Amino acid sequence: MSENFGNDNEAPETPKYDNTDRGSIWRNERKREGKQDPDFTGSLNVGGVEYWVNAWRKKEGQSDKAPALTFSVRPKVAAAMHPDDEI
Repeated sequence: MSENFGNDNEAPETPKYDNTDRGSIWRNERKREGKQDPDFTGSLNVGGVEYWVNAWRKKEGQSDKAPALTFSVRPKVAAAMHPDDEI
């Protein structure tokens, strides 16, 4: 029997960088036709508190540089889930 010296069974490393007071958004790949889903979704950390971020273009075809934003507190229990995920 051979021993496993690889990293397959090891827990993932903790990030080596601090995401406090940082955030990002990406194009919403789950956007549904005819619904008011956000054009962009993402997350934000302010002072150690995690938030979900949703962003909409103000008008169809308008620049991505001026979206309207909403923020909601990201519960610690569901921190790994996206708000659209079903439980």
